[in-house]
Amino acid sequence: MTIRYVGIDPSSMTGFFIQDERGNIIVETDLFYTYKKDPERMIYIAEEIIKKLNIETDIICIENFSYNSVGQGIDYQFGVGWIIREHLHKAGFTYYDVSPKGLKKFATGNGNSSKKTMVVPIEKRWGFKHPSDNVTDAFILSEIAKAIDQGSEYEGLKLHEKQVVSVVKNSILNIEQWKEIKPPPWMNPRSKYYFKREGLDEEIQSK
Repeated sequence: MTIRYVGIDPSSMTGFFIQDERGNIIVETDLFYTYKKDPERMIYIAEEIIKKLNIETDIICIENFSYNSVGQGIDYQFGVGWIIREHLHKAGFTYYDVSPKGLKKFATGNGNSSKKTMVVPIEKRWGFKHPSDNVTDAFILSEIAKAIDQGSEYEGLKLHEKQVVSVVKNSILNIEQWKEIKPPPWMNPRSKYYFKREGLDEEIQSK
């Protein structure tokens, strides 16, 4: 079965890219909702992504949040980002989170590159050019997914690309582990507040 590599760049115009292991483009688009109404448009974008994925073949990279960004669009970025992740999780998909700097470094060798300075290196390295920055980012994410899967067999793997792959694979965001969180002190069974909340007789506490 042919492996497919998926890139998702969450935003109001979510970049979505799927290619197979031979580089054939399967999906190359911006996903958007006709009306600026939330959470409907966030849910629509997430559902459209799920419809086009295949759990048996797809390796997925999604751009992580830009924590240093400011402005009106940040709340939407976090909203759609988490709804997409929630849909992926419920559908049984695993995915790799890739930081914005990691994406830029993989594409250009410089994690601080601007969108404009990314165009030429991407076209030169992969022969890819698209009018949408979001689709371009999604393409790079799909290439990172391919590099994660193929390792040293990835065509022309460069040192900075290898470094990004290593960081992504070893990121705490991408390691499957459960960390137990302790409940607040008032929920301790020995706390008088616990007994009141549960409607229990505080005399039980002394037993």
